[in-house]
Amino acid sequence: MAEFARWQWDDIGQWRDFAEQYQAEMEAGFQSRVNSIELTIPPHGTFRMDLNRMEQVTVRGRNPGYQRSIRRQARRIEAGYFILGQEGEIFAS
Repeated sequence: MAEFARWQWDDIGQWRDFAEQYQAEMEAGFQSRVNSIELTIPPHGTFRMDLNRMEQVTVRGRNPGYQRSIRRQARRIEAGYFILGQEGEIFAS
């Protein structure tokens, strides 16, 4: 089993995914059990992602001090591999 996680932020009741380049940073911080990380997202500003309270706080840029919710959605997926034999038989993990 493998876990596929997506990080999202609350846009006035509608959840939106973080951009791909920030997904990895958010997940690395979560897996390392850090309290918070700071992300700079041009041209919007710098944000502190509090991974304990699951909040995004604007540090610099538009509307400093603004807070909103973030969430981590994780799906467990079956991970395996297939090997094609010499005669065309399929072997699975």
